[in-house]
Amino acid sequence: MFKTPRDLEVRFKNSLGAIDPLMCVADIAANELVSNNDNQQVTSLSRAYNHKNLNLEKVDLSVVSLYVNLAHVAYINSRAELFCDNSVEFIKEHTGNSNSYNIDSIDFLRKAVFQIHVRKHSIDKKVRKLDESIYLDYIGKEELTVIDYFRKIRNVEFHGGVQGVSPVGQGENELIYKRFKHRLNPFHEIAVRDVILYSQAWQSAAKNICSNLVDIDNELLGKLLTRYSNYSDERKNNAIAQKLEHDYLQPKNVVNTLKDNGWVA
Repeated sequence: MFKTPRDLEVRFKNSLGAIDPLMCVADIAANELVSNNDNQQVTSLSRAYNHKNLNLEKVDLSVVSLYVNLAHVAYINSRAELFCDNSVEFIKEHTGNSNSYNIDSIDFLRKAVFQIHVRKHSIDKKVRKLDESIYLDYIGKEELTVIDYFRKIRNVEFHGGVQGVSPVGQGENELIYKRFKHRLNPFHEIAVRDVILYSQAWQSAAKNICSNLVDIDNELLGKLLTRYSNYSDERKNNAIAQKLEHDYLQPKNVVNTLKDNGWVA
């Protein structure tokens, strides 16, 4: 079981970090194969890999890299869903609130945030939806924009209608660039860098969510003050600050404000 929000964040980050480099290699390999061989050559090469009945004569090899990138997207989605499930289990354990909620039909990310928020704040079980601003507070604006874009295109077929699938608005794309140093491309132009952006957005969203799982209130601060009560003032302050930043993923400015207030929320 996950003991701290950081445990959740690190598990998710590591699960993406393990596959991201390999998928980049797959993208390179696909591009090199297609750019240096025609259809007949690739068909001949396939015989050496036990694809004896594969005929690529009429296959558009130019989209091979796109399929590789979508496989990468699918893997990120599977890890993201598991992260969301783990986050909900964590909040159930942390709050002791395992009530069932009837939620309006929404994507799995917003569904997880909904369950986290209503359990943290003991919201009435009759509530079925939250204001969009709450999702933004937990996830982050640019993060959610990128994740929503890939969610909307994940089930789009390559054949037919693809050219009409546009990225987010120019203003939103500039904010994404400022945050992640890359702009989203239209669906039919998606490259490995777009998938890396998707991975970055999910990792950042996960950290934001985990930093909001546990309220840094006077109850928690009191427990930390008691734990380090035998330390000198300097060591105690450093220990509490490190605990909040490391295990609870709190920003340094928030921790400094709490420290200046004498560890009072």
